[in-house]
Amino acid sequence: MKIFSWFFRKRAIKKHVRVLGPALRERFGYQRTYTATQVTDTATSLNLPDKYLCYAIALYCTKEEYERNTTHPQSMVMDYATARAVSFNVAIVTAVGGVSGESGISSGSDAGDGFGGGDGI
Repeated sequence: MKIFSWFFRKRAIKKHVRVLGPALRERFGYQRTYTATQVTDTATSLNLPDKYLCYAIALYCTKEEYERNTTHPQSMVMDYATARAVSFNVAIVTAVGGVSGESGISSGSDAGDGFGGGDGI
């Protein structure tokens, strides 16, 4: 059963990188971080599943926003650092896999954090 959970989580995080990131930049402009409300509303408008929304909030919001606004999937206690690390690991693999041009992930040359959000940690 865990393999299916891992697969669906990974697929959701990839969508957060490829679809949600560019949509946030389009709707709100480039910002270093976004609010949890902006992330949630944009994800809802894109029909992204909210089960894994905590990973999107970890990617695009500050630690304070994450802690104030997330509910943990399946009653699993997940701190900000864990959610962000899992998200970044999947995002990096996604970028290396050849979708970096459409995802908005920086190659590092723009001196930004590369996701159009997050706190740069």
